[in-house]
Amino acid sequence: MNNENIIEIIYLAIDDYNQINPNNVIIKDPETLLYGKEGKLDSLGLVNLILSIEDRLLDKYSKNISLADDKAFSERTSPFSNISTLAEFIRNKIDNE
Repeated sequence: MNNENIIEIIYLAIDDYNQINPNNVIIKDPETLLYGKEGKLDSLGLVNLILSIEDRLLDKYSKNISLADDKAFSERTSPFSNISTLAEFIRNKIDNE
């Protein structure tokens, strides 16, 4: 799986989020801030996005990975801060599987 595939999965999950939350639309751009001080997502929104991404990875690529683990939340720089860092985090998870 390459970075384009990962970004595609993230964007599909964002489409789901945007459909449910039309007043808080997330722009599909690698630098879009997702979570944190100026991010578009609160903790519940982040959990929903993560679950959607995990489901899509399993359905489309048979990759059963957990993105919301202790390591992810304890890192100095959050892997959920923007789309680009999230894609890199997913890529590393898949590579280390």
